[in-house]
Amino acid sequence: MKKSILATFVFFAFLAVSHAQESVPFKMSAKPTITLFSNFKTGIADPNNKIGFNLERVYLGTSFVLSENLSGRVRFDIGDPKVPGSDLEMVAYVKNAEIKWQAGNVTFNAGMISTIQFAVQEKFWGYRYLLKSFQDEYKFGSSADLGIAASYKISDLITIDATVINGEGYKKVNKDDALRYGGGVLISPSEWILLRAYYDRNDVATGAIGATQENVGLFAGISLQNITLGAEYNTLYNVDRTRGNHQYGYSVYSTVVLPKQFQLYGRWDYLFSSNEYNLAKDGQLGVLGVQYSINKYVQLSPNLRIWQSAEGGAAKLCGLVNLQVNF
Repeated sequence: MKKSILATFVFFAFLAVSHAQESVPFKMSAKPTITLFSNFKTGIADPNNKIGFNLERVYLGTSFVLSENLSGRVRFDIGDPKVPGSDLEMVAYVKNAEIKWQAGNVTFNAGMISTIQFAVQEKFWGYRYLLKSFQDEYKFGSSADLGIAASYKISDLITIDATVINGEGYKKVNKDDALRYGGGVLISPSEWILLRAYYDRNDVATGAIGATQENVGLFAGISLQNITLGAEYNTLYNVDRTRGNHQYGYSVYSTVVLPKQFQLYGRWDYLFSSNEYNLAKDGQLGVLGVQYSINKYVQLSPNLRIWQSAEGGAAKLCGLVNLQVNF
């Protein structure tokens, strides 16, 4: 009898708790985000021999959750506009203003979105605060743009994605009637191997003279317990829709996890162009450094960089100490 009463009590208590959980409405939430990139730089073998402290970039934003499937973020990018002859030191841009809908294995983003062009490579490289990934560093594409993107995880092995964006990036927003659209596939045959292939094209605007710009990116990454190794090959055909102006490049990078929150990393880039049309900017870059994680919010990294221009001459060597604060 006592067991029957106890079982009845437990049953009705379970029903009451379940009903209470169902009746509680979803609570929206938001949190601020702040990221800071700074460094100290000195030329070691550089004719310009610039030395000093630099504030490279500040991101200020808010991420929010509107429902179980709907979230988003707004983020401002404050950095050097790099306009020759300008007195402007820092300018603010809207880097992200996007809504994200996710249900199961399907994800959809719209607005001023982070592009998918080199997102996998950037995450695998892991040191965005001291150097952009190859396609971002050499202007093969922008890290954010107005448009839409979707991805679908078919299985643990394959994820596919597609994007349609304006093609001008987040600083110019929209200056013509042409779109940049493409897609990619991410293959993970095991927990320690990543393979990525991506293609996009930017057609010629109505009434304009030129050729369709096309971009191809191939990436392979190996991630073991204490070491990662990534390699990518990139091509950009008809740069800025100028027929015959092509760019090519390789990037190889690795990280070795050391004791006491230290990491040793290295990277080598090689950028070259067809008919040497971009000779002044072509060349090879080498980076070697150590990162120390003070805590999960702050990383400090002394590193050396060497640049050898395709035009020849002496290589430029400089030393930096980079700082990231992210919370």
